Amino acid sequence: MTSLVRRHHRYDGDVPGVPMLAMMISNSERGRAACPLRWWFGYGEGLVTSLDEPPLRYGGAWHQLLEDMHRWWMIRDEPYPSNGHRVCCWCVGNGQTVSVTCHECKGWATGPADRALQAWIKLEGDEKIEPGQAALDHQRLCRAWEGYTHTYGFGPLQKLKPIGVELRFGVPILNPSTSTVYRPSLWMIREGQTMRVARTSEANGPNAVQVRWPWYYAVTLDLLLVDREDPRELWLWEGKTAKSPTRRMHNLSLDPQVQGYSWAINHAVKAGLIEGVPRDARLAGYVFDVVSNSMQHDPKQLAPKKVKVPHPETGEPYKEKGRWVYEIGGDGQPIERSPGLSMSKQSAPPSWRFANELDRLGLDRGPYEDHMLDLMERVDTKLYQRNWSTCGPEVVDRFGHEVYGVARRLAEMRRSAATATTPYEIAQRFPRVPICTQPGGGCSFTGPCLQDGDLVRNNFKVRDPTRWVPASSIGQDDLIPT
Repeated sequence: MTSLVRRHHRYDGDVPGVPMLAMMISNSERGRAACPLRWWFGYGEGLVTSLDEPPLRYGGAWHQLLEDMHRWWMIRDEPYPSNGHRVCCWCVGNGQTVSVTCHECKGWATGPADRALQAWIKLEGDEKIEPGQAALDHQRLCRAWEGYTHTYGFGPLQKLKPIGVELRFGVPILNPSTSTVYRPSLWMIREGQTMRVARTSEANGPNAVQVRWPWYYAVTLDLLLVDREDPRELWLWEGKTAKSPTRRMHNLSLDPQVQGYSWAINHAVKAGLIEGVPRDARLAGYVFDVVSNSMQHDPKQLAPKKVKVPHPETGEPYKEKGRWVYEIGGDGQPIERSPGLSMSKQSAPPSWRFANELDRLGLDRGPYEDHMLDLMERVDTKLYQRNWSTCGPEVVDRFGHEVYGVARRLAEMRRSAATATTPYEIAQRFPRVPICTQPGGGCSFTGPCLQDGDLVRNNFKVRDPTRWVPASSIGQDDLIPT
């Protein structure tokens, strides 16, 4: 066995620290296993929805924006270009001629936001999203980015320097009692010269074999930074989008994802998996960077009113013969003009969009200063939130025990799926747990969960599985006699 054909999701190709003959689990799979039936649809059956999921589509585009800026910081250590979200900063935005060899824009000369727009326009053409939705989501994305850079600037960070963007690696899952790598039995399927993990009922077929391969916990870090003054201090950075950043920030404090990343980073540092990081380095803390995915609207203009003429002596509007005197336009009709922007509490645009609109209309900011201060405190702080924190050694150590328990549970679930033969066995082994009813607990499989069948499964496709090649090179020591 010399290579892997592919690993699905975020682990395409080889993963540093993980041998070729190994199984990997991730925080994503751990989360989906909270509802056994949800796990079975996604992993036992390998289903993935073919329908558009707006939160995932938008979150992926935002992630690409952050990744582009973070890599710019890491490589160039200078402020990210102000138009980098629209124009590729790696070629034309950097004073170079656009080229099809550009590893980012592939010759389109566009930045991450406009590349997302191109992909969404294609979805419109394929009738997977509503007409006009691509332009609307692109506007939402660009406005969020404008507010993000208004709030935090274009960087780079003064005290921390990026050393890894989308950094991935895997660490072995150890039995806490024996300190040996966990190696459960697992059903695999031979397909020609490849092998893959068995899916529902496939353990009963002629191509099924059992193996005992080591299990690894795989992670992909959004951003890993090092203290500019102390190279032994590392910081983890995780970017998220949410309808309510305040609620999401609270939920993240309970999510063991960062604790797992901290545990994995400590192991990776000691094993020398992170290039340029000394083996005595430590994770000093982590940052949650949460952004609202709601549309940031412009302030409303007040309804136009007839413009009253000031009296030449008093400077105040006046009446003649009991009627107000108005400015008259070239058409002989009174001129109408908006008196300004609405300062209603119910209308809550971000302060920077309010200020931009004042400038666009040429209005004096003076009368609106108090209102903009109110928007800064009441609105801006809810759209962008950053939380700097640390994980204590006890919490990180506890995750090492937890992930072992999770691996044992997932291994049993894989065996249960592979050996199940009837719908009743599936129901017994993978019962429903309605976490989808909780805020933020949305699930792609609500259709088949309510009523499974061929018709509802037309909205799903089977994910291309992880494959090991060539199967002929797998030694007999890796197989379990059956």
